[in-house]
Amino acid sequence: MSLLTDTIHEINAIRRQLEDEAARIDGYLRVNQKQMQLVREAMQGSRNSYDIRMLTALQQAEDSLKKAQREIQQALTALLRVSSI
Repeated sequence: MSLLTDTIHEINAIRRQLEDEAARIDGYLRVNQKQMQLVREAMQGSRNSYDIRMLTALQQAEDSLKKAQREIQQALTALLRVSSI
């Protein structure tokens, strides 16, 4: 195979990996939202503020996942630019 063909195959493989990772992050975000709702319902107003601590941790996880989502989208955009050259 030529170098160009190898490069095209590698770009496509990276794109698939990025899309798979984006799908996993979407799944984690959905689960995280459900967990946050369960904490709100089950521990509302707990005596030792455990609900607030748990919600804070879950919110931090969500923020990290959303940041990863944005970075994956940026990588996909850059990959599309490279593949169109």
